[in-house]
Amino acid sequence: MADNYSAVPQQNRDVEMTTPANKSSSNDESDGQQTTTTPTTAANDDVICLKPKMSLLNGITVIVGSIIGSGIFVSPKGVLENTGSVGLSLLVWIISGLFSTIGAYCYAELGCMITKTGADYAYIMESFGPFVAFLRMIVRPCSQAIVALTFSFYVLRPIFPDCDPPADAVRYLACICIGKNNDKQQKNNIDNDDAICLKPKMGLMNGINVIVGCMIGSGIFISPKGVLSGTGSVGMSIVVWLCSGLFSLIGSYCYAELGTTITKSGADYTYIMESFGPFVAFLRLWIECMIVRPCNTAIIALAFAFYTLRPFYPDCDPPGFAIRLLAIVCICLLTFVNCWDVKWSTRVQDFFTYGKLLALCTIIITGVVQLFKGNVEYFTFKQDPLVENVDISTIALSFYSGLFAYNGWNYLNFVIEELKDPHKNLPLAIFISCSLVTVVYTMTIIAFHSTLSVADVLSAEAVAVTFAERLYGWMAWIVPVFVAMSTFGGVNGILFTSSRLFFAGAEQKQMPEILAMIQINHLTPTPAVIGMCLLSLVYLASKDIYALINYVGFATWLAIGLGVACLPYLRWKRPDLHRPIRVHLIWPTIYILASIFITIVPMIADPKGTLTGALIILTGVPVYFIFIAWKNKPRFLQALFDNLTLFLQKLLVVVPSEKQAKL
Repeated sequence: MADNYSAVPQQNRDVEMTTPANKSSSNDESDGQQTTTTPTTAANDDVICLKPKMSLLNGITVIVGSIIGSGIFVSPKGVLENTGSVGLSLLVWIISGLFSTIGAYCYAELGCMITKTGADYAYIMESFGPFVAFLRMIVRPCSQAIVALTFSFYVLRPIFPDCDPPADAVRYLACICIGKNNDKQQKNNIDNDDAICLKPKMGLMNGINVIVGCMIGSGIFISPKGVLSGTGSVGMSIVVWLCSGLFSLIGSYCYAELGTTITKSGADYTYIMESFGPFVAFLRLWIECMIVRPCNTAIIALAFAFYTLRPFYPDCDPPGFAIRLLAIVCICLLTFVNCWDVKWSTRVQDFFTYGKLLALCTIIITGVVQLFKGNVEYFTFKQDPLVENVDISTIALSFYSGLFAYNGWNYLNFVIEELKDPHKNLPLAIFISCSLVTVVYTMTIIAFHSTLSVADVLSAEAVAVTFAERLYGWMAWIVPVFVAMSTFGGVNGILFTSSRLFFAGAEQKQMPEILAMIQINHLTPTPAVIGMCLLSLVYLASKDIYALINYVGFATWLAIGLGVACLPYLRWKRPDLHRPIRVHLIWPTIYILASIFITIVPMIADPKGTLTGALIILTGVPVYFIFIAWKNKPRFLQALFDNLTLFLQKLLVVVPSEKQAKL
């Protein structure tokens, strides 16, 4: 893995590229190996500096706004007193304007030659030295004080119609005027800091939409069949859906403390890194980045393509080639959106979150109408004859399908650095989202079974489509459209959050360093987003994608359970950490015990699949020791990594994040 770059954004958006400094071994030091750097491409190498953000119109308004102050309201009296007539005063006003125009014309040449902030102060400094220039600086504060006093006088005048406002009141208001203006300018300077890093642009509603949008993907339309096949009855399936929602709510409650304590992107990967060290964290990162997230993205993109094309093929399934091609278009389009602007991505997420909630509300309302008609015959705990051998292990396996639908409740923690006021907004967003999704999912399952029997659900390729065909008649096409909207938003949410996992791993030197770099114009983790896109496209070509995700499904909940275990561990090892939220330890205890249950029992029921998944996870062990733990790599290998990273840095115009390390 390549080491850090020294790369600096410039005012003209050129980038200084410095080849990575090799971490020399003892042999390197004896050879006197020196780091080489390429020359800079811009003269100014300061990161924090004044930036050219003003256009022609901004320049005009600055001049006009500065000229038109208190003068036009104060000066007419002085001009008229010294001229004695209106005609001569008009002549003085015209000559004053011409005089100012001539001066501005001269300043145009000076400003083009000496391109420094400061105007005549800078020109006098260049021409006559610092003493004369210093005397020039005395005038400007006086001018500001005069304008502020004029402002205060006219603001207070209506309150004192029969006399002038008290002098003390005028001066006090002028002080407030100057102080507030300076505070506002200082705040703007802080808010508009041009450091190249991920910016907090997401509010509470954006956070809710990210969680809801990631949770409500294809799961609610796919998982009912899996839950029902493991439980054997409608009543027990509803219990599993409710318990899955409560399980997710408890986990999210624990993550609220972890997320507000460790405010770094990466979620459970970051928490495991802080608690149990780099090796365990890397195994979590490896399986999540290389298999789970890209596979999920590919699966949901395929679901989007299938439901989008379904109305065009009412009598048969859409062609496989067309499905995969549309899935590729979906992933590539959303990759562009996520690379271009964080706000674009959150707007897409907001829009499609509302669309998928509208779809589920339509199904729920229809189901409520069916219930009022008395269609309750399928709501029973009696095992259906079509489902055999229901026991504790099959019920535990059914939780996998239910939890798959709830997957995504921890995704906001992956982008916490881009959330405004995370100590307040993170727990609120998590609680509101998980509660909302639990209610919506449970009501949706009840709506399905107001019309569909166990046999109908088990035989349906798409439960929501079968439900719509039974009740909506010629309007049944709206459900595939709504499902397509839901899955499209799900792909966007996974791309948005998963790229931050790549980013967090690269910041910890456990992924290629290029993935931790920020595009200097758009301030997005472009390399990480593109990396996630490419892996997802690779999995689209696999015919065993569903089997692969099933093999490592247990690892997902094992890792999240381990993430929750970080909470009591950090309470013990790091009691000094600031914790805006403190969760009672009974909740992580319940979650950890439940995680052990839904992890161990399926291992007994499907040992072959579990063993396959464990072997897949262990493929990360040699990768860790070769690329991460092995520091003294051969020079040619290190040079290869360095040159490749430098090439990609130039190609994508990206630089390392300039944020400060924090815990």
